[in-house]
Amino acid sequence: MRSLALLAVAGCGAAQVTAPRPTTNPTWDALVEALPGAWSATTPDGTVIPVTFTLIANGSVMLEQFGPAEHQTATTYSRAAAGVEVTHYCGQGNQAHLRATTDLDFTFVDARDVDPGEGVLIELVFAVDGPDAFTRTETYRIPPGDGGGLDVTPYVYRRVPASP
Repeated sequence: MRSLALLAVAGCGAAQVTAPRPTTNPTWDALVEALPGAWSATTPDGTVIPVTFTLIANGSVMLEQFGPAEHQTATTYSRAAAGVEVTHYCGQGNQAHLRATTDLDFTFVDARDVDPGEGVLIELVFAVDGPDAFTRTETYRIPPGDGGGLDVTPYVYRRVPASP
């Protein structure tokens, strides 16, 4: 948590559409202070993906838009009594629901609209790499017809500098 707080302090200049609502939820508070704004995510093969984090719904939800419009996925982060809950709206068409198990680790709760042959997001782990950088590792459960097992992909996020 302390590391994410450093990211939040360094990123205070990021533009926000909606001010975060005061809470007594330290995981939520750290996320909404650190993440709003424009980022780029780099895949292990070097592909760079545009990402934005925006506070919506009177500061009670943070929306992550990942990828270009024609292939975009969305993930919402929302306050919960037990920390933070995540709903990932996958490009495959399913919706995975995860919950924080520790400050920056989110694990699978359930999924909706999963068709045969679709992978499902089952874990998100954030690790702070510096004041304007973090790594987010996604783990997908691969269906048996596609070989089964897990697909683990780390994305390195870097804040996009604000235009002058």
